[in-house]
Order: sequence, then C-alpha cells, then structure tokens
Amino acid sequence: MVLNGFIDVTYVDYSDDGLHVLNGTETVDYSFVNGASWNADVSVTGCTQGSFSAENVLVFPRDIGSGIIRAELGSRVIEQDLALGLPTGVPGELQ
Repeated sequence: MVLNGFIDVTYVDYSDDGLHVLNGTETVDYSFVNGASWNADVSVTGCTQGSFSAENVLVFPRDIGSGIIRAELGSRVIEQDLALGLPTGVPGELQ
C-alpha cells in the first residue's frame, strides 16, 4: 500500500476519440495523513474548444477540501469552489 507520492501527467496532442485534443499538465501530491494537493491546466482543441483547471485544490481525508475546479467545453462552463462544499452534481449537467 502506497501512503504518499507524486503524480505528474503531461498531455501533448492527446486524443482518445480523434475529435478532442488535450494539451497541458496535471499534478497531484498526496499523503495518507495530509490529503492531496491537485493542480491542472489543460486546454481542449479540436471539434470543440475548452479547458480544465484545478487551482490549489486540497482534499483531506474525511474533510471538505478547498480550491477551485473549472471545466469549460464549448459554451458550457462548470466551476466549483470546494470551500463551499463538495459537488454532488450540477442540475441539468452532471449527476
């Protein structure tokens, strides 16, 4: 069992459907005791433009986190400040 670590992902012209292309990075620094710190800055190009970001997102075991997660694809934008609570879904978008 791994109790702590670091994950660094870089997307360079990545596509799993041939329609959307990802470029950018995601990092997660995690610890069983201290929770996880997540940052992401990913752009989406191709048939629909968009982006995904996670800014200093902190998630703790058994506790509400903090930071802002933002996703945009075409005209749809979803933003969640985790200090206001964990998202359980966005009406009409995510369930």
